[in-house]
Amino acid sequence: MGVHRETEVKRCRHLFSEAQVREGSAVVLPQHKIVDVLETMLELVPSSIKAEVKAFCRPGVSFDSFVKLADRTRRLGTQILRRNAGFKESEVQRFRKLFDAADREQCGYVDTYDIQGLMISLGIQVRTRQEQQAMMGRLDEAREAARAAGAEEVSEDGSGSFAFWELVQLFRMLRSDSDKATDELVDRTSRELRFTAAELEQFRKIFLKWARIEASGPMGASASLEGALDSPERSPARRRRLDGAPMSPAASGEVVEDGLSMETLDRLLRTMGMKLTLKQKSRLQEQAAAFETTAEGLLSFVGFLRMMRWLIDSDFGGINDIAADAAQRNRGNVVATSSSFISQQSSAQLLA
Repeated sequence: MGVHRETEVKRCRHLFSEAQVREGSAVVLPQHKIVDVLETMLELVPSSIKAEVKAFCRPGVSFDSFVKLADRTRRLGTQILRRNAGFKESEVQRFRKLFDAADREQCGYVDTYDIQGLMISLGIQVRTRQEQQAMMGRLDEAREAARAAGAEEVSEDGSGSFAFWELVQLFRMLRSDSDKATDELVDRTSRELRFTAAELEQFRKIFLKWARIEASGPMGASASLEGALDSPERSPARRRRLDGAPMSPAASGEVVEDGLSMETLDRLLRTMGMKLTLKQKSRLQEQAAAFETTAEGLLSFVGFLRMMRWLIDSDFGGINDIAADAAQRNRGNVVATSSSFISQQSSAQLLA
């Protein structure tokens, strides 16, 4: 028995022992705990395995049967993850809805001229002709990846149409490229703005939390701020892009890049203790519109970094004194830079 296999069996034994019960003279893993234990062990438990457990594993399974079930689950899960190009089942289901909507003839294939629209719906921006050509040039690569992953329906190389699993593989390729490019842009911007690695990480945490509040809508934002908002700001009609235009709801299944609207940015600053006049709010919106935005007109993470540097350098709304007061109240450590002050103290307030 190999060392890896021995380790797997030991882990099975440990998890089985923690949840086992006695049924008559036998020791079993009870049916209602089988899936939970499998999910603790494995990255993916396919729905077919869950259905099998529900239908055939009453009142439970012995240790030997559980090991065999875990082996089958691992093999099937690995196949599905490979076919899914690493995406979760829920993500693949969302992709399927978008693909089916584009497949107007319900034939299982979509014309290649629909690819750009699908990619935009999935959050991949294809802005230039060069980007379009590069994307089309990767279709055959996506077809080959889909075949290698075991997809049954794959279009011919060079054809004018493509099937669903090719879309999944192409999206993985393009998103990997996009993520890499975004990471490089964030790193360059952070160095340009003189933020340390620790400050960058703090600002990233703040941005992602408030982007989730943004995505959850007015009620989610209200709940997260424990009712601190006045009622007019809870209205969806009040949410605006950075250019002042009203927000448009995302299409069903559309993947939207994380970003902050003017309302969310204003609430974020008020949570730090800033009280802005109407004139200051107008200036804030004007400045935010000059920074990088998402396709939906929201402040992107790179734009957020530029906003924080501008707030600090201009001491907008007395932000530096507010952060220093917060540090003194919390008996925070004295740090060398204003940006460290802001990132550390605002992080304590905004992530609470």
